[in-house]
Amino acid sequence: MVGGRRRFLTKLGAVGLATVGGLSALPDPEAEPGVDPPAGIEPTETVSSESQTPFALWQYRPSSDGFTPTSPINVVFDLHDSDRTLEDVVDVLRSDGWLTTFEEYARFAYDVRSETYERQHETAAQTYYGGFGRHHVRCWEFDGYVSMQAHQDTPAAPKHGIASYERTQELIGAKYADVGWAVSPNELRFENESSPDHDGLVTVIRP
Repeated sequence: MVGGRRRFLTKLGAVGLATVGGLSALPDPEAEPGVDPPAGIEPTETVSSESQTPFALWQYRPSSDGFTPTSPINVVFDLHDSDRTLEDVVDVLRSDGWLTTFEEYARFAYDVRSETYERQHETAAQTYYGGFGRHHVRCWEFDGYVSMQAHQDTPAAPKHGIASYERTQELIGAKYADVGWAVSPNELRFENESSPDHDGLVTVIRP
């Protein structure tokens, strides 16, 4: 099963190295400057099922009916041909001042290999509470592939909402490109379009 998904990624191929510099973290979501990542490629296939790819497509929360999707996976890391791990992925954000212990909700991703929902393996955010908004990511690693749900929180009033998926997706791409990782915006298209601004296009990052 994993071999087939690897062939799927190989067929799509890697393109381009993003050269956008990293951005300074700002607490106000509306104050975050825009990022213009490279255009990447236009995907030729749409992934509609987690069985088609080594990545998760959704972040889930527990519900009375089992698990309900809440937010789309919009950044993924292909580590399987390298010696990098999820810890290396998180270290990039930690070295930029992001926190890995903070106030957040527990969320889950579906692992098709074990047919189980797993709580976030790693998380990172700019601030502990995000009272004025913050960029926030949750990560899962399955067999050398990391699925990241990246979003920008609204100010907590008292709970967070989603200000943007796209702004944090672009910010993440810029940060990893700035430290030499290969960043390919739009390499994949997942059938997980979500408001306010996720169009299903997914950034693929490789060491």
